[in-house]
Amino acid sequence: MNIYTFGSIGYSEAKRLFSENEGLCRARFAEFFINQFTAIETIHQTSGAVLDYMIKHAEPVEGVPLEEGQFVFRAALPGTDQICICPLSEGGIYRGLWELGAALNCGLQADVLKIPVDQEVVEIMELLNSDPYEADSEGCFLIALPESLHIESAEELLKMLHMETVTTSVTKQENSALNDLNFACIGHTIKGKTRTLKMPEGIRYLTPPGRQSRDMAAKKADRGN
Repeated sequence: MNIYTFGSIGYSEAKRLFSENEGLCRARFAEFFINQFTAIETIHQTSGAVLDYMIKHAEPVEGVPLEEGQFVFRAALPGTDQICICPLSEGGIYRGLWELGAALNCGLQADVLKIPVDQEVVEIMELLNSDPYEADSEGCFLIALPESLHIESAEELLKMLHMETVTTSVTKQENSALNDLNFACIGHTIKGKTRTLKMPEGIRYLTPPGRQSRDMAAKKADRGN
């Protein structure tokens, strides 16, 4: 199956950090940059609306208990295998990839350079010593689809799911194209249980959520020193 991401990765955490450190951010970044960052809210609202719609029409995967209320969902499509939907929240996309693999009982390979992250999110997170890939990404989601579907855009995905009306009001109001919704194929599932990320510096092995939380705490401690 191919693995796609939908929504602005790390935005919900960046928004919280910006609110808590607005003075510092405004001193560092130009007003144009701030406006570009706040405009991401449109993408966030749209991906959240799509996710809510999908959850209402999906069934939880049986036998996969996940922490802190997170769930992975499967939904049947006419004439195809099931798809798998993984909402993102605390722990970000790295945690989401692990949970997606656990739900499908398989391994996966993803490329970090293919994960779309808004530059404004990257720079705000960098200023405030946080990692967008491990940050709260509420409203975003991962979706695994059979390779036979050949989905290449958000518009094609929504048409396939008969969900075109979900984004109509938002996209018309903001004059935003569906291609701006940070939808991208970032990897695929494989046999076995190995779950890896291709990084610029090499291969990173994904870890279970509990171990990831400990690693994140250690990183934060190091940054504070």
